Amino acid sequence: MGEDAEFGYNRIEIFVSVILGLLTAVSQYLKYRHTSRAYFVKKIAIPTAIALLISICISLFGNVNYDKYGAGFLAAIHLGIFCGVYSVVANAFYIWSGLHGKLAAAGASVAHIGFGILLIGILISSSKKEVLSQNTTILLPFDPKSKQNPLENQTLFQGVRTDLGKYTATFINSDSLSADGKITYFRILFENKNGKESFVLHPNLIKNSKGQQGYSNNPDAKHYWNKDIFTYISYADKIDRDKDTSKFYQHPVKIGDTIYYSSGYMILDSVLVNPENDKYHYNKSDTALMAALTVVSKDSVRYRARPLFYLKNNQPQFILDTVIAQNLAIGFSKVLDNHQIEISVRESPTMVPFVALKVYQFPFIRLVWLGTLIMMIGFIMSIVRRLKLNNRVQAVI
Repeated sequence: MGEDAEFGYNRIEIFVSVILGLLTAVSQYLKYRHTSRAYFVKKIAIPTAIALLISICISLFGNVNYDKYGAGFLAAIHLGIFCGVYSVVANAFYIWSGLHGKLAAAGASVAHIGFGILLIGILISSSKKEVLSQNTTILLPFDPKSKQNPLENQTLFQGVRTDLGKYTATFINSDSLSADGKITYFRILFENKNGKESFVLHPNLIKNSKGQQGYSNNPDAKHYWNKDIFTYISYADKIDRDKDTSKFYQHPVKIGDTIYYSSGYMILDSVLVNPENDKYHYNKSDTALMAALTVVSKDSVRYRARPLFYLKNNQPQFILDTVIAQNLAIGFSKVLDNHQIEISVRESPTMVPFVALKVYQFPFIRLVWLGTLIMMIGFIMSIVRRLKLNNRVQAVI
């Protein structure tokens, strides 16, 4: 297979598809045991000419110019497109000329038409696919085993709108679906720059079964009549968050006291009972305490933190506050004696959730599904016809 397994696979499959396309196009015109050359040429000449004309139009005006592996492979793609079109046209023509329009007997031809459409869809959508997640900013050091190109994986920080060519993408949040936390869905908001469209995709990561490390990425897609926007999570910092060894450190403080951290300090300004503000809403019947702190960085920039401690069903609850710019998580963990409270502080470089997103645009991939559907219909038609013929033979016997 070589280092490029994808090309090693495709360079074989493209010629397999050529052979199958040709066989499904001409096999219906072959008579049992003997087919004269004159008969064969006469029957196949018109569909061959029509297929050649259509495939040339697709090659010239369809912008199929996949030159990643050179002119030889591109020529093979165009040959495959011709064979797919040839299969469709030749079998459609056979239903009209060979079977005189008898659809009940056309199961094989219908299945071949479906295969031809499937082949065209695979070749066009794959050769014209476009990577939308071109990354020129923050490149992640992917494991070489992942075969991921950092330049084709856009890094999205939670809540930050990021450019994706025709679209912008925003990583909204991630939520675990199953009770055991094995499936995590990521909400990615896509917005068309023309301002006329927006949609949310939910790619997910599935934690591998016991005994296996890592996650499997499960994609999501936005479907259009002429294209699909296909996306998956190639990396999420959530994978490594369990490896974060940073801890909370407890600090008993009174109002006015100072707590130091590696990049600055923070001051406890006040403790409010049942706060009512833009962040919290409590009334007199609640039991809630909010610590108001001012965080001052080394460069004298000031931030505000408001962790909360409250009781719910006689159980203590804690709401952390974060200062993303300083990689801080701050908690109000306990009420002490002598007018003191306990503030918990954690410093961690993984405060801002982020993902690496791979986004493809596949044009005309619905031809793949249409071809598959038609092929299955042809199979069913053939099965039904065979059952009817068997019933007739049994009736005669």
